Amino acid sequence: MSVTEAQLESRRIAGEALAKLKGQIEKSHDFYQVRSSTGDKFYKVTPRDEGWFCSCPDFTIRGVPACKHIFAVQFSLKIRETVRAAGSNYRAIQRFKMPLLRF
Repeated sequence: MSVTEAQLESRRIAGEALAKLKGQIEKSHDFYQVRSSTGDKFYKVTPRDEGWFCSCPDFTIRGVPACKHIFAVQFSLKIRETVRAAGSNYRAIQRFKMPLLRF
């Protein structure tokens, strides 16, 4: 299946929305479990050397380069990294006892 940029973008947006919902993504050893939209099952999202893999039909049957579950995991990881970096910055500021600026 040939996926247009607009179709891929809609999957990215759906993945971002999915990642913002509590309890949708679970880390399990070397893969992630992402709850399906209907909530009745999980899809396995795995990082591999050649890229991401998802067990959902959109990825396995339709052959899209990235499904909403992959985008959800990637977005979740980005959020975690941002929070981790912000925490590091906060600790560094506190070490130097500089007041936090509020904007």
